[in-house]
Amino acid sequence: MEAAARSLADVALQMPCFGACFSEVAVEVLAVAGAAAEAAVVVDLVASAEVASVEAVAVEVGSFKIKNMEIVKWKTVSSKYLVKEKWATLRVDVVDLQNGVIKDDYYVLEYPNWVNAVALTEDNKIIMVRQYRHGGDIISLEIPGGVIDGDESPADAIKREMLEETGYSFKSWELIATTFPNPATSNNVTYTYLLKDGIKTHDQHFDEHEILIVEEYTIEEVKQLLKENKIAQSIHCTALMYGLMAIKALV
Repeated sequence: MEAAARSLADVALQMPCFGACFSEVAVEVLAVAGAAAEAAVVVDLVASAEVASVEAVAVEVGSFKIKNMEIVKWKTVSSKYLVKEKWATLRVDVVDLQNGVIKDDYYVLEYPNWVNAVALTEDNKIIMVRQYRHGGDIISLEIPGGVIDGDESPADAIKREMLEETGYSFKSWELIATTFPNPATSNNVTYTYLLKDGIKTHDQHFDEHEILIVEEYTIEEVKQLLKENKIAQSIHCTALMYGLMAIKALV
């Protein structure tokens, strides 16, 4: 590191805009790069850069570091559960970040995994449901879906949810996306299915808290609803995007 710093200082002394003052901060500037192994590359970077101050060199070096940085997973040092309920669990983690910082209050919400479906009827209409969502205090137009129960497979869960919420059965189903609703603060995933050739075979059977109505829309009507921001549930917008891509109707 010291040899590389001297090399950087020598380069700087050849540049009229710096003068001897730069040699005093060469080691500090190299420290921004983070490792001695990068020093030679940084020397070349600075030598070729059109910079007019020590601060500008620091910016160049910082940019180099960011471009060449590898993102790694944080290490969980410990966890403590604060809430454990049927529908949500809250824990607080102590985590060792990539940069060596220890954060002792990172909160994570644990939810069950979810399923939803872009469901097409026999006449190629998309099945939607309209219901009240208390958290957002909105009447929400959505695609059908729900919580995966226990050891239930995602495929079995979406078939069950479709029967319960809509009374429809389908001839084909395909997993088209697996997404995280909010990986920054929650740990669950959503499985999105494309269902085709649906027909009404059963009466609806709601959970105790469910009050919803089933609506059918043409593909073009759903695309217009998305354009007009009429579908507020973000993970359902994502699911519809994947569904429209799968049936080659996105544009």
